[in-house]
Amino acid sequence: MKGYKPLAFDNGNLLLFHKGDLFLQKDGSMQKVFTLSGGIKNKLKMFCRLSVRLFRCEPRQCYPIGNKRYLAVYARGLFVIDLKAQTMKKLFSCREGFSDLLNVCVCPSGAPFIALFGDYGSNASHEAVHIYALYPDDSVQTIFTFAPGQIRHVHNILSDQNGGYFILTGDTEPDAGIYHANETMGQIEPVCTGSQQYRAVFGVSTQQGLLYATDSVTTENHLYLLQKDTPREICPLHGSVIYGTAYKNGCVFSTTVEPDETVRGILSYFSNKRGAGIRSNAVKVMQVDASLHVHEVASYQKDKMPMKLFQY
Repeated sequence: MKGYKPLAFDNGNLLLFHKGDLFLQKDGSMQKVFTLSGGIKNKLKMFCRLSVRLFRCEPRQCYPIGNKRYLAVYARGLFVIDLKAQTMKKLFSCREGFSDLLNVCVCPSGAPFIALFGDYGSNASHEAVHIYALYPDDSVQTIFTFAPGQIRHVHNILSDQNGGYFILTGDTEPDAGIYHANETMGQIEPVCTGSQQYRAVFGVSTQQGLLYATDSVTTENHLYLLQKDTPREICPLHGSVIYGTAYKNGCVFSTTVEPDETVRGILSYFSNKRGAGIRSNAVKVMQVDASLHVHEVASYQKDKMPMKLFQY
């Protein structure tokens, strides 16, 4: 499976990406099911895994939404891919000054919208940051706006088992941190803000509270359980956490090797100097069970390619 990127698991089918094509794998067999749009120029960028990393030309995230339809974060937009109809439709284009969405929240059954997501990117001008809702008719509307300078971007939106949604925002602004919204997103309030202790991308709503892993490049990272407005440390982490997923009886996530943010300009693209909060070049895959016991599943060494230029 070298060179194939897993995107989504849906009804026993594993959806994968490879050189511009989507494949479904089930019971040991693999079938090509779709070719992403983008023309010959984009195809050339997908010549090999390194070129895909360099040009950022793969789907960043993919989410099953039923009936062989998937939401895909791809090419600075949000698309719906229909494997039955063999169609791909762009639903949303990322704003100027922002990059690909970092995550999309597929809403629970009965919600008034299909999905929620927010602006993500460098936002160097500290512009207002929007949260958007995708409705059943495939329309996208702005549903909430953070004021200019309040936060840099939205990392993730998570369904809360107790109702509503958690909104994880970044990065170092005094108002960046964890927010909570009601079911209609009509009321959004801060829960914990103003510290790297509340800077997170990955989280899971559990019966005990919000389980989240911090995403700090500058300070040591930890896994926390947030109960009401008080975080309890579960364990220290080897590095920042961006990627992870929940499953029936727990969750799994990986630490990330990120570069030192004090290295700026053109040199930052070629630097392999780690941030102060990253303990080594090891990427740790961690599993958390329903009792909040943490286990290391695997460990991999970061390759020698520059972190920022070829992605973390």
